[in-house]
Amino acid sequence: MMEGWKKSLRDYLIFSRSERNGILILCALILAVAFLPRWIDFNRHSGTKEWQELVMALESDTVQLAERPIRRFAQDNAKSNGTWNSEGSLPANRPKTVQRFAFDPNTADLEELLQLGLNKKVAATLIRYRQAGGRFRQKSDLRRIYGITNEDYAALEPYIRIGSETPEEPASDSSVRQTSPNPAHPVLSTVVELNAADSALLVDLPGIGPVLARRIINWRSRLGGFYAVEQLLEVRGLTKETLEQVRPWVTVDSQAIQPLNVNLASEEQLKSHPYFRRIATLLVSYRQHHGPYRSFGDLEQMEGILPEELARIRPYLIF
Repeated sequence: MMEGWKKSLRDYLIFSRSERNGILILCALILAVAFLPRWIDFNRHSGTKEWQELVMALESDTVQLAERPIRRFAQDNAKSNGTWNSEGSLPANRPKTVQRFAFDPNTADLEELLQLGLNKKVAATLIRYRQAGGRFRQKSDLRRIYGITNEDYAALEPYIRIGSETPEEPASDSSVRQTSPNPAHPVLSTVVELNAADSALLVDLPGIGPVLARRIINWRSRLGGFYAVEQLLEVRGLTKETLEQVRPWVTVDSQAIQPLNVNLASEEQLKSHPYFRRIATLLVSYRQHHGPYRSFGDLEQMEGILPEELARIRPYLIF
């Protein structure tokens, strides 16, 4: 009986030549039907200009060619949701707050370029251009940088300073810039108040260029104002020699400082101030366990605060 069953199964599974050919033809037809729609879609797009450019971009491994077809495919979607800008480019990730100040595109660092309003990709392109030996000899050379739009250039052009070019920004209301007969300082004839001076005034100081001017303003903003000229030494890149050069031309109005209320400021607010970062948690903890501070004497009695820290934070505290 077993032999009969095996013979029947063998007879069922063995095909003749014509049957095998028929099975192969059937499989080929099934595969053709399955892949025909994809082939038709590929054939329809492969003849378009956009498709050809995309293939060329992938093969050439160049960024600019690759962006061109990608932009065209993305444009319709970007326009529909309002993210396509007036220059016909994809939206850029720009900083939330833009600050304008005098700068030299030959020396400005990444942080300064971002503060000026350039997105990170364009700023990095500018720096790579310089590293490759590129130089900006006139303001319009900035247009060479890939990604800088006409709107970007129009906004930055008044602030571009090439080399030792004299700043053209208007003087601040708090100080007056005039031509001075003093050969040691041919630009300033008045003393600059550090808590009110803008970058245009600071770059006129001896030894202070656009980079240091920007760093001075940034440090002043983080501190809430200066109470002594010597605090300039805390600015990155400003040496003792430079401080001695500018000392005759600067003054400080300590009344312009923005103080912190030690009884109301949160731990996060205290930590955001460079002078309080290390002791912020200690100050808040003491306040929670012993009640509000009554005077600066309470801080002097605390353990864990160094005498030099007390001297630095005194001008920034109110009770």
